[in-house]
Amino acid sequence: MEKILRTANRESLSVDNQLTDSKNLPAPPFSLPKFPSLNLTNLVKGVSVQCMLDGQKILTGIQQSKPWALSMIDAIAKPPAGILNGVFTWLGDYDECLDIKADSFQGKYCREQLYLAQFTNPLTSQKGASLNAGICVPSTCSSDDILNLLKSVVPQLSNNTVFPYSGSCEETDQNYDTRAIIVLVILSNFAIVITLATIYDVVIRMMEKRQKKNPKGGIINIAYVSSEGKETGADYKPKEEEPDVSVDVGLDANETSAYKPGIVGKAWLSFSVYTNIEKILGTKQGAGTLTAINGIRFISMSWVILGHTFAFGLGQMDNAAQVYTTFIKRKSFMAIINAEVSVDSFFALR
Repeated sequence: MEKILRTANRESLSVDNQLTDSKNLPAPPFSLPKFPSLNLTNLVKGVSVQCMLDGQKILTGIQQSKPWALSMIDAIAKPPAGILNGVFTWLGDYDECLDIKADSFQGKYCREQLYLAQFTNPLTSQKGASLNAGICVPSTCSSDDILNLLKSVVPQLSNNTVFPYSGSCEETDQNYDTRAIIVLVILSNFAIVITLATIYDVVIRMMEKRQKKNPKGGIINIAYVSSEGKETGADYKPKEEEPDVSVDVGLDANETSAYKPGIVGKAWLSFSVYTNIEKILGTKQGAGTLTAINGIRFISMSWVILGHTFAFGLGQMDNAAQVYTTFIKRKSFMAIINAEVSVDSFFALR
């Protein structure tokens, strides 16, 4: 028995040493499936020829155990644990897919939505569930190519129980078309106007601060000294009287009053980041304001955020069915289930 254990330990160490050396990886303990020789160009319609040819190269690369082809299969989403608990989002490996480089194409990541007709949804206990799966495809294929390919193949392979109905691909090397250029030009013009308006606003504010520190002009009161006394010499004491004359000094000809922007200036200030942030973050309330309305707005917005937090997280949970079947029994969870009506309060506040 001890001899068997020593032999097993030696073999285990030998395998571990091989696994730590990437140049000396052992062969997998299973044989790859032998794919039949398929002519995909005659199998599917609505798919570009180049996409079909590159798809055929993937099948050939898998048969020849090429690393890039195996990486494409490895990057595709696989059924995880917890499907019966509502795990309907299978992401796959995004980075591994984009790092793939074959002879005539690169890897492209796509998200496809499939309808599982015979699967009972654990959340609703009804037949039918939507699956969101990530797949890795050649960069020469478009979103329409992949969707048409899946629509032609998947129902046949699943005996008409799985139906692809939507999908999109991450286009990482798209060129700017006319619409994109127009949008970029408009946004660039907005950025320039906002920058100039903010500079204009800051300059005006600096001028106002300087004028407050160094006021110009004003009113001077002139006092006079009474000379009714007849005292002279060391005994002379002038008598000061209250002034009854005031002189408006005013401004010199070269001085200007505080700058007040006109219509064009006010239009510029409406684009100023300084002024707008000051108004948005300001807490001053005008006369006659119903401050209770602000409290209702805060409660409504918090309600909306709370509902969306649970709604967006539903598709990403590993145990959505288990969590929601537990939470739905709580009375406090009614506020989240009925969060859709929270948006209606904004119509009343307007």
